[in-house]
Amino acid sequence: MRLKWTWIALIVVVVLFAVTTMGNDDEVVEMIVDTGEEQYTISEGDSLDRFLGYWGEIEWGDHTMPNMERTQDVTVTHILSDTEEELDYVIWFHDDGSATIVSPKAGEGIGKWDEEFGMLVETELLE
Repeated sequence: MRLKWTWIALIVVVVLFAVTTMGNDDEVVEMIVDTGEEQYTISEGDSLDRFLGYWGEIEWGDHTMPNMERTQDVTVTHILSDTEEELDYVIWFHDDGSATIVSPKAGEGIGKWDEEFGMLVETELLE
């Protein structure tokens, strides 16, 4: 009976360890913004937290690809903490205020900001 509880405790510890360390390598520590005319970095404090909050408002799904005849307005590169992996997000801003985002992550694909967040992000990234 004691061996059974030892195994259960061991399994619980392994699962808890896996869950707590699984998402840590995905922490964004820096964003590099390339507007085509200039490039700048957002790396700490309120600015990075604010932009990551905007990223949480993206609706990922089956959105249509933007008109590829027009080049993207902005490329935002996320630098991840542990791996220093770089993820390039490509953004098109539209006349109606919305924005389309193409993600390098397989699970995300094409995303969209509504008019409120599209205009907000456009103003902050391009000014």
